[in-house]
Amino acid sequence: MTKINKRIVKKETVKRTFSFAKVLRVIRTIVFASIFLSVLGVAGFYGTRLATDFLSRPVASITVKGEFNYVAQNEVTELVKGMIGGSFIGEDISEIKQSLESKPWIDSVNLVRQWPDILEIVVHEQVPIARWGESGFVNVRGEIIVVEKMSDLSQFSTLLGQSEDVGLIMQQYSLLATTLQPYNMSVDVLEKNYRGVWRLQLNNGWKVIVGRGDVYKKIQRLTYLLDVKKLNDQMKIKSIDLRYPNGLAVSWIENVTDKEKEQAANLLKYPTIGLYLVNGKQYARG
Repeated sequence: MTKINKRIVKKETVKRTFSFAKVLRVIRTIVFASIFLSVLGVAGFYGTRLATDFLSRPVASITVKGEFNYVAQNEVTELVKGMIGGSFIGEDISEIKQSLESKPWIDSVNLVRQWPDILEIVVHEQVPIARWGESGFVNVRGEIIVVEKMSDLSQFSTLLGQSEDVGLIMQQYSLLATTLQPYNMSVDVLEKNYRGVWRLQLNNGWKVIVGRGDVYKKIQRLTYLLDVKKLNDQMKIKSIDLRYPNGLAVSWIENVTDKEKEQAANLLKYPTIGLYLVNGKQYARG
């Protein structure tokens, strides 16, 4: 009986020791967690203060970067200085960005705060492809951008038409420019009017009436005559009318002499400049 009692006492001792160790581990975990949370709270508090101090720190200099062709770099700098005053806070970013991007010649802006007190602004200008009438230009995405000063766009071709047709007009302009480039010709003006009639004026002064639809197919009649040397870009032509099923008509400028007309007619191997088929058949005489 005595041996049995000793065994029971030993088992109870082991159980009590095991429970005490478990309690110590729990207490140690709670203490460590409390310390960790305290440190985290302190770090968060001072981190927030540091971030606030950083954002409210006075801006010592503003750096404006980008390729400037239409926007004055110093104007961007002065505009931003007027908006932020002596400091720079987080709420200012969207306002500055929105204000700069509202300028017609600015496409997008990136703002970066550099340690400790430098604000860097990267400006991306709009890239014009062609003038849009007398109101602005069309950019690389086919968007119409309205500007007040058109003198900066004098070197660009002019596109005319309804605003909803800008995508189609841009597409035809690109195709015509590529087609005519081998002949040292370029499109000065391309128009699609409200009736759907296409007209263009070339850099040599020729006015080409295409009509409705099949623009590229009709222009090929002109390029064919250029290819076989029946026409050349130095001829004194007023207009070329392509509004026929298979031909074209040529109209001369008023000061062309009869001799020049005759020479051109002989070159075309017809008595007068008139309406022709690409395959050589004559539909009508001018």
